[in-house]
Amino acid sequence: MIIIHLGLLLRFNTLLVEKSILGSHHNHYRKWLRYYLDFCRKYHFQELQQESLLHFIKKLQGKNQTQEQQKQAAHAGALYYELVKSGAEIANEDSQPQAGYHQERDRL
Repeated sequence: MIIIHLGLLLRFNTLLVEKSILGSHHNHYRKWLRYYLDFCRKYHFQELQQESLLHFIKKLQGKNQTQEQQKQAAHAGALYYELVKSGAEIANEDSQPQAGYHQERDRL
């Protein structure tokens, strides 16, 4: 599983707060973002193309994820695209994770 670049993670966390996403859902949104980016890398989809998100959601359907989970994953993807459009850093390789992020990631 990939580790999200610190800059992207911090911007994503800020956007979750700005969009009034319940704090209890933040871990789930980060999980969906990480799963989406991992899915794109594994199956050779372009993470910056919105069509890739449709393939990801289709994969979730095939894995019997609930409609609510699919909706949350799609929303996390839409927030990611919003960050990309705003010019947020998106590099994920060879990056330093946020201190404590490993612990948080392991809880998901």
